[in-house]
Amino acid sequence: MKRIHYAWVVAGVTWITLLASAGFRSTPSVLIVPLEHEFGWSRATISLAVSINLMLFGLFAPFAGGLMERFGVRRVVIGALLTVSAGSGLTIFMNQSWQLDLLWGVVVGTGTGSMATVLAAIVANRWFRSAPRPGARSPDRSRRDGAAHLPAGTRLAGGEHRLARIGAPGGGGCPARDSSRGAPDAGSAR
Repeated sequence: MKRIHYAWVVAGVTWITLLASAGFRSTPSVLIVPLEHEFGWSRATISLAVSINLMLFGLFAPFAGGLMERFGVRRVVIGALLTVSAGSGLTIFMNQSWQLDLLWGVVVGTGTGSMATVLAAIVANRWFRSAPRPGARSPDRSRRDGAAHLPAGTRLAGGEHRLARIGAPGGGGCPARDSSRGAPDAGSAR
C-alpha cells in the first residue's frame, strides 16, 4: 500500500484551519437577529463589530506573511488560533456592545486575518514546489468553503437564510475568484 505524502497531510490541516477561520470570521452575520433579541442591540451596533472584524481581517492579512516568514508558520498559526479561541470563548461573558466590538471585532478579526489566504499560499509554495498540482490550490478553497455553515448556522440560531448555496465547495452560489487561475471558478455566478 502506498503511503500518503506528508505534504497532503499539511495541505489537509491547512484547509481545515482556514475553514474554521473563515467560519469564525463570518459567524456574527448569522447571529445578528439572536443578538438583537438577547441584548436588545440594534443591527447597526452589531454590524459595527462585524465591520471592525472585516477591517482588521483585511489589514492583518498582508502582514501575516511577513510574520510567518520571520517567526515560522507554526508559531503564527498557533498564535492566531489561540487569539480566535480566546475572542470567541470570552463572548459568553459579554453583556455590553463594546465587548462584542472588542472580542469579535478586534480579537477575532486580528486572529482570522493572521490566517488569511497568505497561509494557503505559503503552504502551497513550501510543500508543492514541482509542477502545479490540484492540491496546491486546495487550501485556498477553504476560505470560500468556510461560509458553507451559514445556512445551517442560521437555522440553528432560529432564522431563515435566503442563500442556501452560498459558500458551497467549488463556488456554489457566490462569485468567488480562484486566485491561482485568475478567472472565476466554473459554476460560480458572474
